[in-house]
Amino acid sequence: MTAITDDFLSARHSVFHFETDGGNVKEIPVAIGVLKNENIAAVTAEVNDEKKEIDIITTPSGRYFYQVNACGPIKFLNKNGEVMDRCGI
Repeated sequence: MTAITDDFLSARHSVFHFETDGGNVKEIPVAIGVLKNENIAAVTAEVNDEKKEIDIITTPSGRYFYQVNACGPIKFLNKNGEVMDRCGI
C-alpha cells in the first residue's frame, strides 16, 4: 500500500488479495482518493498496461477518484499536463 496526504490531495494505492472458488489467489490494484486542490485537472495511472486518465467525480462534498486495476505511479496533473504530485513508484 502507498498513501499520501497533503494540502493537495489524499490518495491511497492498495493491492487487494482474494481467493477464488478454485483456490487461486487474485490481486486487484485499486487507487482511490480525494482531490483538495482545484488546480488538479487530471489523474493518470497505468490501467491494464495502458496509460489512462482516471475519471474525477465531483460531488457537493468534494472531488474524488477511484480506479480498479490501476498501477503506479498515479500522477496528478494541472491543466497544462504538468505533474503536480504523484503517488507510488
